[in-house]
Amino acid sequence: MYFAINQNERKNLIKKSKNGVIIKYCPTCNRNSNEFKFIGDFCEICSTKKILETIPDSIEINQCKDCKKIKTNLGYYEFNKASLVALLSKIVKNSSVKILNFDQDKKTILARFTIHKDQDKLVFEKQFSYKIKNLMCQQCYWRHSGYYEAIVQLRIDSDNMQQNKQDKIERILKSLTNFIINNNGFIARIDKEKFGYDIYTSNKIETARYFAIKKYKPKVSFTLYGLKNGKRVYRNTYLLKI
Repeated sequence: MYFAINQNERKNLIKKSKNGVIIKYCPTCNRNSNEFKFIGDFCEICSTKKILETIPDSIEINQCKDCKKIKTNLGYYEFNKASLVALLSKIVKNSSVKILNFDQDKKTILARFTIHKDQDKLVFEKQFSYKIKNLMCQQCYWRHSGYYEAIVQLRIDSDNMQQNKQDKIERILKSLTNFIINNNGFIARIDKEKFGYDIYTSNKIETARYFAIKKYKPKVSFTLYGLKNGKRVYRNTYLLKI
């Protein structure tokens, strides 16, 4: 990566002192390992300089103009120090990152990078300026287009309309909504019906997981929605009577 040279060059840059201690010499500046810490074949000063030469002073951050989350190599996340760690880890490979300062008004980030090489480690800091590129994440695009994968039909038995069952329907509605949103989904819409609600959710897998966790046993049906990569795609409908 940043710290190695070929075998022939290495032989010419390693010497033994009179007492048998091996001394390395940096191939760039000729500093020696008696006076400076080495990372691989280079002194830490030249190692840091080599890495900094590959890092831009300014970066572009893709941000959804709707939900304000930023795009990282792991997906879209809230714009904070944790998501910036994921973003900057791509810039310096095989490094761990700590955000020391994050100023959204000045649009600057100060980060500390740590790179491990065998038993050695190199630590350095770098300040970045950044600019925002506005786009729309897939979740927000789907939400605006009315996309949904499942319908949850919450119903009160029409022959048994006690108030406590109405209250339970409301609790399930709130609980399901929070569960889907907290698992990176969204509610496309909610329709009030005579005996309950129809809830349109963005993710049928998370919807099914909600019922499994809560130990509810709704009646499930499937409707053919279309084709994706040559395979049939179905929307799920969950009917839960209280």
